[in-house]
Amino acid sequence: MFGIEMKTVVNHWFVWCGKDSTGAPEFAAQAMIEADQGLGMDINYAHYDNGSIEGHFLGPPGFNQGNFTGSGLVMKFADSKGHILDIYQHVNNVYDQQYNELKDPEGFFECFKGLMDRSLNNEVYSYISIKSHNDEYYFSKQPLRKMIDYATENGIPVWTASKLFDFLRVRDDATFTNIRWNGKKLSFMLSSSKVHSSDLTIIFPLRLSTMKINQIIINRDEYHYEERLFKGKEYAFCTVTPGRSYSVNVNYSDQ
Repeated sequence: MFGIEMKTVVNHWFVWCGKDSTGAPEFAAQAMIEADQGLGMDINYAHYDNGSIEGHFLGPPGFNQGNFTGSGLVMKFADSKGHILDIYQHVNNVYDQQYNELKDPEGFFECFKGLMDRSLNNEVYSYISIKSHNDEYYFSKQPLRKMIDYATENGIPVWTASKLFDFLRVRDDATFTNIRWNGKKLSFMLSSSKVHSSDLTIIFPLRLSTMKINQIIINRDEYHYEERLFKGKEYAFCTVTPGRSYSVNVNYSDQ
């Protein structure tokens, strides 16, 4: 439209209903239309339950709100028959209209802060999407600025939807082949064809039985890795630039 490539979509109206080509009810009808038109990510679902006869069934407004799709991770749609669609769904889990109607700008910020704190401190990892109307900026200006400041203070990047979609394509494009394990050495090829301004990270179990990683070699050079706890387990994190191919060798030795 107007010569502008559209990759992502957010509509003001987010009630999902529809039918498939046979006329049967199909909850993924809108996603199927979007995928057919070349859109890659839908961000229409929003966290909103004001006025519900069930009360705030999505969680109390503010810090303790959760991700009502089950996680804060971006996932591809599936239709009612279980077919995976070539379009991602990302939930709008911080929605200005919910809090504007409640006249609660601090709750708007606290919703964002709660999701980020759980992601960083409790390993409930999330992508956080903020839906904020330009005609409601009178309400959201200050909490939005606080959100950006809080993300910056914690080293969390703030991306557009388009940049997130491009990263997801880069991540999912990467493939592992020629995987070999001889009891002390893991080797494989990592192939990545798409370029992005953000890097890709590979994670390896830091310990296996009585062994621990003592060296990681990528393209014949020893590579720096970071030891980190993830969900209570120790891993080695290795970051590489997307858009290239890598020969990776991970050497373990007895402690």
